[in-house]
Amino acid sequence: MRPVVKHRERVMELLRQRKAHECNWPAESLDYERRFGRPHSKLFPFIGRKVRTPNGPGTLIQVFADRVTVVLDAEISRCSFFVPGQVEPVSWD
Repeated sequence: MRPVVKHRERVMELLRQRKAHECNWPAESLDYERRFGRPHSKLFPFIGRKVRTPNGPGTLIQVFADRVTVVLDAEISRCSFFVPGQVEPVSWD
């Protein structure tokens, strides 16, 4: 297989995965992302609400372009910091 074709297939797969991931977010979040033009903006509606992190669930406190602040349920005495892509809402009902 030619290298260009190989890369094109990989890029297409990444785009499909990204689209599938976007479908898991509520419309309000995607609207914030479109409005502000920044991927981390989709977390804005979840400030003060439960989110999932690599270290377990917690409450989202702050959202910045390079980091988010979460008070983990397992460690309520301190804040934990994550890259925005590592955090997603528990639910948006």
